[in-house]
Amino acid sequence: MRTLPLLLAALLTGASAFAQTPPQAPSQPQPQGETLLVAPPAGYKVVTQKTAGNMTITEFIPKNEELPAWTEMVTIQVFAKLDNATPKQFQELMGAAWKRQCKTSQSFPVSDGVERGYATSVWFQGCEHKGTPSKDELTWFKAIKGADAFYLVQKAFAYQPTPEQMAPWIEYLRAVRVCDNRNPERACK
Repeated sequence: MRTLPLLLAALLTGASAFAQTPPQAPSQPQPQGETLLVAPPAGYKVVTQKTAGNMTITEFIPKNEELPAWTEMVTIQVFAKLDNATPKQFQELMGAAWKRQCKTSQSFPVSDGVERGYATSVWFQGCEHKGTPSKDELTWFKAIKGADAFYLVQKAFAYQPTPEQMAPWIEYLRAVRVCDNRNPERACK
């Protein structure tokens, strides 16, 4: 793809943000059981919210946009009972799927580790779509393997964002976490 130097620069600048400890959530009623803590993005509206099989998906786009002509999208997926998948394996599956669907694709791991006792991966993928270059896609992913479910949060751009445009979304993904009040070490505080 033609945007490799800018993407690599953005990855290198953003990678250190994922290594930091996420900020604590403000005081609120405590959820019961395992919970994905992710805020709806400000200035966005829900365009998809459905459950199919073991997966629940919610998609958001900017309030002033409509499907299918979106330029930015946030997707939150929760997969119940996905017991054997690790975040790294999910990253590899997504990379392989994009290679089949895209004219060209790239995948860059950003970080793999453990956050609050949960295996976590963050990566970045780019796709030059077959036949529709105006819909090329650049997407950040954060995957978390919970005890009860597998969680995937994505931030997609249908254009080449600048590092300044990506910075708040790196922080957004960095703050995404899973908690579980059944386990004191993973409590939702």
